[in-house]
Amino acid sequence: TVFPENVRYGDIITGLPVKDNSCDGVYCSHVLEHLSLTDFRIALANTYKILKAGGTFRCVVPDLELLARMYLRALENNNESASIDFMGPQTLLGVYERPKGLKGFMASYFANSHHLWMWDNYSLANELKKAGFKEVRRAEFNDSEDAAFKLVEDSSRFEDAVALDCKK
Repeated sequence: TVFPENVRYGDIITGLPVKDNSCDGVYCSHVLEHLSLTDFRIALANTYKILKAGGTFRCVVPDLELLARMYLRALENNNESASIDFMGPQTLLGVYERPKGLKGFMASYFANSHHLWMWDNYSLANELKKAGFKEVRRAEFNDSEDAAFKLVEDSSRFEDAVALDCKK
């Protein structure tokens, strides 16, 4: 995806080079599931800090509930690889092989391609509310009142996902 020039990248855990209370909106797609629970909560707090009052936060993550239901259906159908499918390609929670040597460890540690925490609609909405966000609602592709989000959203990222929209 090619983003507009004014889109900023950075590390929301250590803090972005953005002033507090300065952003009208923050968009996050398929990032939060790559964070530990503690880092996730720090990311939410930092996001809240940089948003203006009334600013919008939109986030999209894989839908754990949907994936869990798929896993249970596979079990009901006697699928012998149900757990491997769930832990591997469906959730990216599993590790097929431990990295060997320093190079393997470093690549694994810094790649951050595995999912560390998964979310469903209810638990993600609850975490957003605990972080201070209000008007938390289920979002659909391009349904934001703020047209700026339409510049960065990709419909494929909303498939099999939980998308939430909320306000500071």
